[in-house]
Amino acid sequence: MSLYFKTGQVFSWEDSEGEIVSAAINYRIYKDGDTPGAFTNVDLPYYSEWISGSNTDKLWWNDSPDEIDINLLDGAEEGTYYLEVYYEAETGGGETIYMNNGTANYIASFTYTTNPILVATPASSMNEENLEGMEITLSITEDYYADAILDAGNFTLNNPPTGLEISDVVYVGPYEATVVLTFDGTDFDVDVTDFSVSVAGTEFNAGIDLTSNSMTITAIDEDITIFSHLLTADDYQRYLGDNGSYWIDMEIGQLEWDGAQIGYGTSSIIPDDWEWYNAEWYEDGEDENKRVHSFITVPNEVGTVYYAGRVRNTAEGTLFYANSADWSESDALDAVYTIETLELPPVTSSSASGLDGTRINIDWTPDPMFTNVMIIAKATDVITTDPEQGTTYATGEIIDGAEVIYKGNAGNFIHTGLENNTTYNYNIYTINNDYYSISNLTSAATDDSEGCTFTLDLGEDVNVCVGSSVLLNTGLIVQPYGDTITVYFNTSEHPDFAALDVVYMHAGVYLAGGSTWDYVIGNWGEDDGLGQMTQFDANTWMISFNPLDYFGYPAESELLGINLVFRNDDGTLIAQNPDTEEDYYIDMSVTPPVSSHITVTTDFVQTEIENILWSTEQTTSSISVSTAGEYSVIATDIYGCVGIDTVNVELHAIPYVELGEDQTVCGDSEVILDAGEFESYEWNVDSITQTITVSDPGVYIVTVTDIYGCTGFDVVNINLIDFPIAEFSYELTGDFTVEFSDSSENADTYSWDFDGDDEEDSNVAGDVSYTYSEHGQYAVTLTVTNQCGEDSYSEIIYILSVEGINKINTQIYPNPASSILTIEFDEQYQNGELELFDISGKQLLNKKIDSKLIYFDVSEYKSGLYLLKTDIDVIQTEYKIIIK
Repeated sequence: MSLYFKTGQVFSWEDSEGEIVSAAINYRIYKDGDTPGAFTNVDLPYYSEWISGSNTDKLWWNDSPDEIDINLLDGAEEGTYYLEVYYEAETGGGETIYMNNGTANYIASFTYTTNPILVATPASSMNEENLEGMEITLSITEDYYADAILDAGNFTLNNPPTGLEISDVVYVGPYEATVVLTFDGTDFDVDVTDFSVSVAGTEFNAGIDLTSNSMTITAIDEDITIFSHLLTADDYQRYLGDNGSYWIDMEIGQLEWDGAQIGYGTSSIIPDDWEWYNAEWYEDGEDENKRVHSFITVPNEVGTVYYAGRVRNTAEGTLFYANSADWSESDALDAVYTIETLELPPVTSSSASGLDGTRINIDWTPDPMFTNVMIIAKATDVITTDPEQGTTYATGEIIDGAEVIYKGNAGNFIHTGLENNTTYNYNIYTINNDYYSISNLTSAATDDSEGCTFTLDLGEDVNVCVGSSVLLNTGLIVQPYGDTITVYFNTSEHPDFAALDVVYMHAGVYLAGGSTWDYVIGNWGEDDGLGQMTQFDANTWMISFNPLDYFGYPAESELLGINLVFRNDDGTLIAQNPDTEEDYYIDMSVTPPVSSHITVTTDFVQTEIENILWSTEQTTSSISVSTAGEYSVIATDIYGCVGIDTVNVELHAIPYVELGEDQTVCGDSEVILDAGEFESYEWNVDSITQTITVSDPGVYIVTVTDIYGCTGFDVVNINLIDFPIAEFSYELTGDFTVEFSDSSENADTYSWDFDGDDEEDSNVAGDVSYTYSEHGQYAVTLTVTNQCGEDSYSEIIYILSVEGINKINTQIYPNPASSILTIEFDEQYQNGELELFDISGKQLLNKKIDSKLIYFDVSEYKSGLYLLKTDIDVIQTEYKIIIK
């Protein structure tokens, strides 16, 4: 068995004497009855800063491996021991500060025994009021219960108060049992501090009798009373639907208590059916009295409730009631102050009269305090079901067969779209925050007339082309698209806003089925103009908008209200409802809308067209159609008048245009493109005629329009190709090899005939090389083709032997030649002769060689192969020359 003393801690902070610079713990351990020895001093090293709330302290702690680490049971004998400690710290100013429990030091005791130990733990702190049914857990160490069958007779209560006994003992496990107490309520006024439980050894495996640790039972002095009274001392009166929440204040005439409550109920003397709220301290009163309050909410039901407070010393102690503004110590409820909820006043008068076969006019005079009403209507039958209190109804909703037709405060409403010769019954209710008065009844009947109408014009019958559509437009603006609301904000109850140059409305919508702040628009502190208002006068700012466009919520949504606050340019100032300190609210479910406070007012302009219905069941101002047929529309305005019109839409095929296949045109040919017979034409070459003549390549597009306004188009590609031209040149690169260089144009295919036998020797496109087998004269022909035809080009070439070419270094160029032929020798010769012969051997030229460079004109010679001979210093050389 071990019991360790490990460490100590000191928290320090700067004070008037200077910062703590060192800390230590002093301890000693001694047995009960022995003379205590000297203290052992142990330094506590600085460990770290310790942040607690707004304080930053320093922690001095001999954490491992510097901890004390003493096993208090080493060498210990059975008995009770004491561990006594105190702390000291030294300041930078040299002062030693002690923490020693007022010089008594801090002492902890422990008992060491070799026997098993029985520990008793009650389920909660025991007092005179909670002993009945109290459970005490008995846990054993170093032994265990012999079996699961426990005999309550072997369990004894030591020093119990009178009337406290054991009612049951329950086996929990080998090391744990539970003792259940019973108490007859006998009064005792002195705390029991040495209460314990003994268990006979027969219940344990080792057979040793055991007694638990001592426990305390707190007595309650029933003679102590509590004085209290109500600080809130008013009778309140409210109407159904008004705010039913109130702060109720109470004062308690002592420093401490176990619990205080404030509540309300229908009985002034019986508290059992009251609704009680825990009260919280909010300030001290005179003579250190304590003031508490609670925020209670009474139900929205017609009738009267009382309110009062109560307090007690202990959790189960006597309750003392604050019944009135007078101080008392009464333990009986006798409430005197009330909160009365009154019926909503109904409208003072109402009437209904038929206007025609489809409309009934309804007039009413509202109560001066509550101007908003809701009207429900039912054809033929009397309305028997009233709206449910606290429930929001939108126009169009049905209440047991009756339709909600109006919510607002206009004093007049025209019920429209009715059946001929039919009686309609109406119930009119004053409304206040979704609570309703008793109904005011009226009725009227329609006659057999058609009702009022207005002109609605869709225009002439229209044509629509296959694959396209046409827009049918009524030219009307329907609710809510044309509605405009102007919000006015009076700053008179917000002094911080009086001198501002810029004010923003920061708002969000409350949609049916949504949250209270959706689609928020306004100033997030960026001063970006979103929601910026215009100054109307010295104290008033205004902004106008269409809610649907402004907030951008879906058009099919039902707008119930707008929540809003007002801000300055950087968002640091916020104006809310000055009465509730909650956001302003504009109720949009009534017409005109109603604000939650008089500092915000509204102007609401509704478009006159209430609804539109097409034969396609669409409800928008315009529709797009792409199929033939008859289309009709009916529109109803706020006065119940209707406008009706019908238009026929004819469907026509798209014009078929055929410019033909893409074409290839040779040379300078022209192409005529014909679009066919239609109402009008538009070509991409700025022509508006049926036909055009083209001689340039490119893409040609025509768009045609028929008599119905339908359009079609076609595209054709015209490709112009020049005729082919064959041409080549050549050069002899050896005795038998010739290099042919192609210079043809517009050629797609090639055919070479190198020997004049009309047989194709090669189809290589471009330059080609050919080697002849023997000397001679050859006719070479190149034939090229493309889509527009073919062309041929021929040359006569000569393949001759050349002798002595290396004896005299001579250069002859150009070869072939067409004008001037140049002969260049490697040195100046004085004794030489030059001759030129045609292919038949006829001498054409004889010239003495008297220069290193010799030029002569060959332009007058016919094209063909020629032989040039030189005779220099008895060396004769022959050269073949080609003249073009």
